[in-house]
Amino acid sequence: MISLIKLVAKFRKIDLALNGPKCTFALTIAKKICKMLLDPKSFYQLLAEQIKIERMKKDVSQQNLADHLDLSRTSIMNIETGRHKPSLFQVLQIANYLNIDYTTLIPYKFKKPGTSPANTKVKVNKGLTDDGKVTELDKSSQTAINKFLSNLK
Repeated sequence: MISLIKLVAKFRKIDLALNGPKCTFALTIAKKICKMLLDPKSFYQLLAEQIKIERMKKDVSQQNLADHLDLSRTSIMNIETGRHKPSLFQVLQIANYLNIDYTTLIPYKFKKPGTSPANTKVKVNKGLTDDGKVTELDKSSQTAINKFLSNLK
């Protein structure tokens, strides 16, 4: 996964090369993309919360879940507080025991094939200036930005 710093640096280089220092269009896109990406700590914290929510919905005790996974109740508590990062196998076991799809637990929204933005062509033809005005981009800027965005897929 590309790091946040590298991603922002790439957008800044493209922004300066295409639009000069006055346009912040690319940086705005970079910030939005970065908000969508989860760092590992946030991922496991959200996973922990979702496991607890789903366990409580099914009215399953930590001890019952622990017994099924051959773990201690303390281990389940640590999973649900984010102190322990469960393996993929453990996540699958938890989902199976709770009789839910494993994707319910994972803090990432999956798209069905054919509905993914990767299958949709997006054309950028406008940008924002520092003062918030919408401006038309010239053809070479549009081509460069669209090429860059298509490489993110």
